[in-house]
Amino acid sequence: MGTHIGYRRMLSGAVSMSLVFALAGAAVAATPKPSIHNFLPRSGKVGTTITITGKNFSRATAVTVDGLKGPYKVRSATRITVTVPSKAKTGRVRVTTKGGTATSTGTFAVSAVSVADGSGTLTAATTNVAPGETGDVMTFTYTAATGGMSSAAVTIAVPAGWSAPVTTSAVGCTSATVGTVSTSGQTITVSGLTLAGGATTVITYGATSGGACASGDGATASTTGGAATWQAQQKSSSGGTLTNLAASPSINVYAANGSGSVSPTAISVPHSSNGDIVTLTYTAATGGMSGGSVTIAVPPSWSAPVTTNAVGCTSASVGTVAVSGQTITVSGLTLASGATAVITYGAVSGGSCATNDGATAQAATGSVTFTMQEASTAAGTLTAIATSPAVTVT
Repeated sequence: MGTHIGYRRMLSGAVSMSLVFALAGAAVAATPKPSIHNFLPRSGKVGTTITITGKNFSRATAVTVDGLKGPYKVRSATRITVTVPSKAKTGRVRVTTKGGTATSTGTFAVSAVSVADGSGTLTAATTNVAPGETGDVMTFTYTAATGGMSSAAVTIAVPAGWSAPVTTSAVGCTSATVGTVSTSGQTITVSGLTLAGGATTVITYGATSGGACASGDGATASTTGGAATWQAQQKSSSGGTLTNLAASPSINVYAANGSGSVSPTAISVPHSSNGDIVTLTYTAATGGMSGGSVTIAVPPSWSAPVTTNAVGCTSASVGTVAVSGQTITVSGLTLASGATAVITYGAVSGGSCATNDGATAQAATGSVTFTMQEASTAAGTLTAIATSPAVTVT
């Protein structure tokens, strides 16, 4: 009897132990082993963020690069990121969970050269634009420095007065050949840049193609004349700090139409006088002009301006002189900020002018204005300058 009872107790114990082992096995099986399918980028410096794809990452307990643990974040069951830790060298990537450890088939190469933030160069294809010009396509080429960059970023600050950069099909649409474009206020950011040394990304502000950009999305220039810096910054890795490049592009906006000044603004001549020489010096405003024009309207009771050897002959130190009725036009003017064009009505030298070609003043006394207009570019609109010269006939 005792023997049977003992046997039953032994059997019961064996069943209990089997149940324990079965439950333990079930618990292990509930945490499947992870596996790595791929990781990007394949190289970079310390601080680079690596994105690992695979499966069964949910219960990750550690991620290593070259055997060294790095800060990681589980993005999903199939994606996890890790930051390359200090002192890591070229080695395999591993993800450890309660189900085991997955090892990459390839290695992550830690760059031997540490590329400083603020490296590389940015050049602009355009150096001058007309004031308020529409449909501008501004192309910038960023070139990575020796050593390259990984998961990096480049920013460009569009000067105030220009249309705000956007990533939608609208004025100021912006695209890039490499990287992801985003905008905030006047700042363009191209992120996710992994470039070898000497490789480039072309960033286009006012793009008419690429990304969401379409025809008609060109940018609108500032109406304020002068050169402005398009400040560029760069960081060589995702963990870097945006730092100014050694040199950023500068783009000049030509002076606004109707800008610039003339001297003298007050002249006095006797009535009906002959041989008058009216010399006016036009000075270009900040931003200058390219292929622009200046006109002078001679009062109707004065001798008509001409370009031949005759009374009223007109010349200019730069540009091309033409006349129509009482209006003098000096065209083809390309002047830097502060540069001048000397225009002489009743000139006795220059062009076809010679001695005795001085102008004849009106008979009536009083003050008359030689109204001046200016256009800063060939396509600009002639606009009256702020102060035209006044001539007092005594």
